[in-house]
Amino acid sequence: MHPESLPTKCSAKRGGSSSLGAREFIEEGVVDFAKNNPGTVVYVSSQFCRIPTIVAEYLNGNVKEEAIISKTSQQIVELITKLTNQPGLDIIRIRKPIHTDTLLP
Repeated sequence: MHPESLPTKCSAKRGGSSSLGAREFIEEGVVDFAKNNPGTVVYVSSQFCRIPTIVAEYLNGNVKEEAIISKTSQQIVELITKLTNQPGLDIIRIRKPIHTDTLLP
């Protein structure tokens, strides 16, 4: 199950370096990503925010939020590709119970 939508928030102010990669991605890479992934809706919200984020909203109702502070445009493309390819299910750790009958000398 792929994400239904990927809302992206970043500050439109040019002064903040933490949103620089996000702004570059929006200006250069978001259209290419949308063309390559027609099943995923991408929303871009230009608003004042301290931490630029990407929110993956999956069809099963799960939401995963990722901070993209100080990431380059290429790192954001890799992150969005990872979120798009994930099923949106909660990841649980499976542990194998360990039992030994050996006695120490």
